[in-house]
Amino acid sequence: MNSAEPTNSPRSRRERPAKPALSRDGIVAAAVHVLRTEGLGKVTMRRLAHELDTGPASLYVYVRNTDELHAAVLDALLAEVDLGREVDGRIHTYVAVRAPEEWLGTIDFSDTGAARAAVLALFDGWDDRPRALIADATGPLVPRHIHALPIGVEWERVPGVTLLGDAAHLMSPFAGEGANLAMFDGAELARAIVEHPGDTEAALASYEKEMFPRAAETAADSAGNLTLMFGPDAQQRLFDMFAGFDEAATEEAAQS
Repeated sequence: MNSAEPTNSPRSRRERPAKPALSRDGIVAAAVHVLRTEGLGKVTMRRLAHELDTGPASLYVYVRNTDELHAAVLDALLAEVDLGREVDGRIHTYVAVRAPEEWLGTIDFSDTGAARAAVLALFDGWDDRPRALIADATGPLVPRHIHALPIGVEWERVPGVTLLGDAAHLMSPFAGEGANLAMFDGAELARAIVEHPGDTEAALASYEKEMFPRAAETAADSAGNLTLMFGPDAQQRLFDMFAGFDEAATEEAAQS
């Protein structure tokens, strides 16, 4: 007896598993999944309709347009964030802008209301929710410049003295490695001293020889991230960068 030949005819809708009922929460959850796996540019009504096995028109019952969908995705992501309050319950908010060095001098930060209005003006047209972190702030605004030494800065050996941490390689905070690098400097300096008992100069020279290239690499990462975060299409490029970290970690885990 011959077995039945497989056919490519479509299955009847009655034979398909029942689809979960559409809901706003389900649509947002699907949008977050698409964002994390494919990027913000793919979070469209058409792409979500395919993901949910429905027609795009069905989604508009729950979200009016793509802008509202993106706002809902932002809300969902923010809900996952632990804001890390101070012991008195306060939350510190930081705003960074790329501006001429003299720009801070044009704002009277002793007048909190005027300073708040000046900073808010930089974010005209933004969604009200992130703007509220500035508009609703109860404390004074504290201006700070961001300083950085040239990438790869080195110096001639000065007998009996060396530098570590920000004193040796001050950089912008956009690699998030300043404190880590300072602690590593301290550990490496201690190791060099232990490995050169009775010869402090040899220990300091050994420490600096390894510290200079290590600091230069991190400073370059920091400067590159600054350019990325304040450049065009920063949101998508930043997402792609973090997604790349996940992919690299997954690949490394698979190889181990």
